[in-house]
Amino acid sequence: MAYTKNNILSATPINGNVGYNNSWVVVDTNANRDLFAQCAYVTNFDDMQISLSAADLNIGNVSLKDHDSSVHASIVDVGNTQGAILTKVTNNISTYNNVTDWDVVSADVPSSNSFVVLPSALASSITVLNYTGYTLYVKRTGRSVSLPVHNNNAVNIELVANTNEISVCQSASASNLQVFATYVKYN
Repeated sequence: MAYTKNNILSATPINGNVGYNNSWVVVDTNANRDLFAQCAYVTNFDDMQISLSAADLNIGNVSLKDHDSSVHASIVDVGNTQGAILTKVTNNISTYNNVTDWDVVSADVPSSNSFVVLPSALASSITVLNYTGYTLYVKRTGRSVSLPVHNNNAVNIELVANTNEISVCQSASASNLQVFATYVKYN
């Protein structure tokens, strides 16, 4: 049986054994028994963080809105009974008039656990992309400390002058891996 509930607010509790500070309210139901609810006055909503996790969540007409730009997001159907959050980018995109070159470099990285220097190209920055299925290690050529770049990740590095400042290594695959990097040269 479904129960209906109607709040009846009162300044004094109807049952003295239930409410001790007038924070309890009687809830009118068709359950043929007394039902009480405690009221709460919530302050400092800015300090409150709510996290929801559910397989299916329906909370009515709720929208996601960016605090700074007031841009709204919406759920769109992407097929196969799946959805995605659609947002609009409103920030101005910078135009770099001082770009003089950009391209892609690649290297075969052997399974020998040794670093390979990326091919030489004049560049100001480089992004090493790892879609190999394994972890790559990136370091400045000639140095000993390296950083891991896990699969399906990328790292962007500012360069002094050339893409050959970067060396890459892998140790998990039994065969050579093809590594790609994009670079940009500024004036």
